[in-house]
Amino acid sequence: MIKYSYDTDKYPLHKIVMEVFGISELNKIHLILNNNLDIPDDPSKDQSTVFHKKFYKIYEDEKCNFLNIYRDFIKNIITEHFHGKKMYYQTKPTFRVQIPNNIAVAKWHKDKAYNHSNNEINIFLPLTEAFDTNTIWAESEEDRGDFAPMNAKFGEYYLWDGANLSHGNKKNETGVSRVSIDFRIISSEHFNYSGTSVTSKIPMSLGSYWSEI
Repeated sequence: MIKYSYDTDKYPLHKIVMEVFGISELNKIHLILNNNLDIPDDPSKDQSTVFHKKFYKIYEDEKCNFLNIYRDFIKNIITEHFHGKKMYYQTKPTFRVQIPNNIAVAKWHKDKAYNHSNNEINIFLPLTEAFDTNTIWAESEEDRGDFAPMNAKFGEYYLWDGANLSHGNKKNETGVSRVSIDFRIISSEHFNYSGTSVTSKIPMSLGSYWSEI
């Protein structure tokens, strides 16, 4: 896995998320709740929290610029890593919130166990600082089991192999929330899918879960 940086002023995804939730500090997003969320125990429910229900409404709002900025980020930043190679990307990024005393993702896993290709490349893009127990923990090589945190400052992102590397979350004991998006890309030559996504039940087809850059 490799960490890179980007211009947060040019790609202000965090500002739109702050507007959606009416807060000025994303790492305090948990304070808008009266009670903590239950710790998830089923991967199919990871994306059904109060945060996700509120956030995903913006994907249906034609006036919201989030997806336009997201596509520009992929077109201008992510494609530079692949030197003109034809790539497909996850049409709508996955939203994550890991509040204090919670884990955000129910199980340690490899994405290829959930209808994903082992040729995918994952992008982890924190919209807050991600560190220690509020970030993703992943092994360095498949089945090596040497889990370590994917620490990142705001303005940094990772390209990594979530399809084949086991990863998950620990209970967040940092006292602050981690807010992030993650998404996947894949070369057109390796594109071959069937079935639906586990959490959103969207067909894993081009024009649905996937789009051409």
